[in-house]
Amino acid sequence: MSTLPGGLIGWGLPIAAMLLAIGVPHPVKTWVWVIALIWMGAACLLDVTEN
Repeated sequence: MSTLPGGLIGWGLPIAAMLLAIGVPHPVKTWVWVIALIWMGAACLLDVTEN
């Protein structure tokens, strides 16, 4: 995760998905945000174990 591609996959992709989901109907937006936040949390945990 400390590399640029790792950071983009770990945090950039979910942030982009969350921003794109802003105009989506509520139930879909909720699931996109839940999955994105779980993804980012997993990226944080993976980053901690790498260092």
